[in-house]
Amino acid sequence: MYNSTVLLTIILSVAATGYYLYCIKKRKADPSLTAWMLVTAMMCILSWMYLHSPRKSWTSNISMLFGTANVTVVLAVVLYTNIRRGTLRVAFDTVQKWCLAGGGVIAASWYYMYHVLGIASYRMLLLAYCTVQLLGVVAYTAMVQKLLRTRRNSEPLFTWVVWLLGNFISIYPAWYAPNGHPDEFALIYLLRVIPLNTFLVFLKIHIERTDRKT
Repeated sequence: MYNSTVLLTIILSVAATGYYLYCIKKRKADPSLTAWMLVTAMMCILSWMYLHSPRKSWTSNISMLFGTANVTVVLAVVLYTNIRRGTLRVAFDTVQKWCLAGGGVIAASWYYMYHVLGIASYRMLLLAYCTVQLLGVVAYTAMVQKLLRTRRNSEPLFTWVVWLLGNFISIYPAWYAPNGHPDEFALIYLLRVIPLNTFLVFLKIHIERTDRKT
């Protein structure tokens, strides 16, 4: 069961990302470059912190680790597409700037305490990780506000639904981690991303239905 849920999470993640890239190529999706830059930066910081944990596992936190690889690929494609089309514009809003700066400060502070002062503990790492997760909530808030302002869904709903399904399935390996204890880092990540992604999916569905009626 454990290996099956890990494999299924990977398959769903790859399928959703592949479809997203296909939609970008066919101009069926118009992703925000700054939003993907922020998401990738936050995911990379979280994964970097997690890999410093003495209780890390490549499979129990598969949703976040594989998700980091996927968003990095998406960002690279979005960046290349904007350059090729001559539409490259990088303009972070105030919230995005604070999220990026906050994530960088938290990561740098923990790195200094751990590698220079040698005083960082597992709990301190977990606290820093949770703080970055909270910044992720703020970043999602900015994304929701943008959707509500534009009233237009510029991304394929299928991708977000499949990503969300993968998140739900990855609860199993997060709870039944190889070391015999639930993976705290994985569960904290899922506790943040599942409710927020669920809300985004329903918001996107509502916006698409509204578009059809108008």
